[in-house]
Amino acid sequence: MNWTDSGNMGMTVRRLILGLLTVLAIALMGSSLIQSWNQPQIENQLELYQTNLILHASEWTPDADKTSNLTIVRQTLVGTDPIEAVFHSYQDSRQSVEKNLESLLPNPNERPSPSSQPPVSEAGVPTTKSIRRLKGLLNQFDLKIGILQTQLDEVDGAIGTWSNLTARLQSSIPMNADIDAIDSYTATLLTGMWSQPPRLLPDGEQWLNTHLEGWFRYKTLTRLYELQQRQDSLNTLQIEQQHLALQALQQLLAISALPIGGCFMGGGLIIFLLIQKLLTGDRAILSQNGNRPFPIPWDWEMIWQIGVGCFWCIGQVVVGQILVPVIFRLFQLQVDGNPRLQAFSILVYYVLVALSVILAIYWSVERYVPLPEGALPISLSGKWFWWGLGGYCTALPLVILVSFVNQKIWQGQGGSNPILPIALEDKDPIAVFIFFVTAAIAAPLFEEFLFRGLLLGSLTRYLSMGWAIALSGFMFALVHLNVSEVLPLTILGMVLGFVYSRSRNLLAPILLHGLWNGGTLVSLFILANGGG
Repeated sequence: MNWTDSGNMGMTVRRLILGLLTVLAIALMGSSLIQSWNQPQIENQLELYQTNLILHASEWTPDADKTSNLTIVRQTLVGTDPIEAVFHSYQDSRQSVEKNLESLLPNPNERPSPSSQPPVSEAGVPTTKSIRRLKGLLNQFDLKIGILQTQLDEVDGAIGTWSNLTARLQSSIPMNADIDAIDSYTATLLTGMWSQPPRLLPDGEQWLNTHLEGWFRYKTLTRLYELQQRQDSLNTLQIEQQHLALQALQQLLAISALPIGGCFMGGGLIIFLLIQKLLTGDRAILSQNGNRPFPIPWDWEMIWQIGVGCFWCIGQVVVGQILVPVIFRLFQLQVDGNPRLQAFSILVYYVLVALSVILAIYWSVERYVPLPEGALPISLSGKWFWWGLGGYCTALPLVILVSFVNQKIWQGQGGSNPILPIALEDKDPIAVFIFFVTAAIAAPLFEEFLFRGLLLGSLTRYLSMGWAIALSGFMFALVHLNVSEVLPLTILGMVLGFVYSRSRNLLAPILLHGLWNGGTLVSLFILANGGG
């Protein structure tokens, strides 16, 4: 056998291995996407956090002898009938949760007996935890919907809502016995407070303070103090509520100013760039660098090896699914119940995966080093900052519009980035800071190097710039493994790719990506800590 035959055989074996690994990667990715199918989207939860802020802010009233710009802000952000609007939001969210629950368990009132096996999803993954979480959400929605009904003068409807909740909990085998007992007792307590004549329980005040939060706690305590004729406690509560209402209004303004201002700026920028393109043609900003491909020296087989072999198999499977869990077990790291340790473990996981992928890629392309000038452009000089900032403003209206349509399609299903609900629920500033480092610094550096620097640049050797941007954006969305995020993340990925292709500087999409993730986490932190 000569050297040529030996080389051809080695190439054939490598392609065969890559082919098998590709099938494995597709199977694993498909399984993850299917598992996300019935998972709730974080967007629904974010909307409810925001509606809770709106309820608090609606209680704010300016001093009678003073005028304030916040009055106009309140009218703009809160609207004319906030309780009615929030009531419908909770109803919509409840219907979404009920739909998700029905997809996991045909009969929402049915529960497995202690001796039976847990229900199993189509993907073969036990769904007991998902069912337990959805049932808990359903209970909370019924408690809050009833309180909203009392404020809409629908007391009979509220009592009916709480009575149905109590009956549902008493007629089925509990999956969350302690939590179900708490929700059942809360419903009984609320029913007694709004009944005629009222029936008060001796531990009502302590119970409401412990098991209700935000605007809902204040409204129920107000009712309790009125029934008990405790005017001093009522006055103190109203002063406290005014303070929190003003704080909630300021928080609403903070989380609304950036996206609203960015959308206006981005929309104006898009219109300007399109008009300039129409008037100046190839001399326009949008035409800068045009379809000029990146001078990537390797061929399609190396692209295949980087994507499947380096990123997916070595990074995601070997390091992410095997090595990192072993390391955590060796150091006996128990992350459950510790938000800071959980956040740190996610950062460590991400850094180890990223480093393993980068080392594997370097080993694969070492023979091409040094790369041709412009193959992987990164420089502190030039207009990369303005490209990144402009790209962020442009991405805002595009992704928000697509996300709105996307939510209508998925109706609250399809999963979300696992970092977001953890950051939303923990409310720990140190944990949120660690999440910020992961999402706003580590993720942009690694993902832009991989998807824009390597993948997009490599694809321009075989595809037009437009198709390369679209395909790299789609792959960027797919690897996030949440079916509901594919469409909006594809649009974001395409904007990132466009910014990179026009700026010819990897710092531009890194900045855009960091601004996007950072802005999301800051808004999450404000929402999670708002409302009192």
